[in-house]
Amino acid sequence: MAGTWQERLMLLHARGWNGELLDEACTALLEACSEGELEGQEVSELTPGDAQRVLAEAVAEDELRALCSLAELHDRGDATGDEFRAALRDLDAFADSLGGG
Repeated sequence: MAGTWQERLMLLHARGWNGELLDEACTALLEACSEGELEGQEVSELTPGDAQRVLAEAVAEDELRALCSLAELHDRGDATGDEFRAALRDLDAFADSLGGG
């Protein structure tokens, strides 16, 4: 999916995802691929069906691509990962800072 992580985050925010839901979804997808039912599969290769099994709800294709990309970022231990996780903690303030709230 093209665009910055900020744009992907704003897409999901605009579709009703809040920071807590995104944090939980990212964690669930990462865990499913590292030690769960999808162990060994890359997060970036998940299908809508995979996501539905893990998250227990249907996710639109464009939302899934954004979510998978953000899940990979969620797991990073660098400054960008830290910035993303901080944005999740107060997603409304983050959206307002970008003019998208």
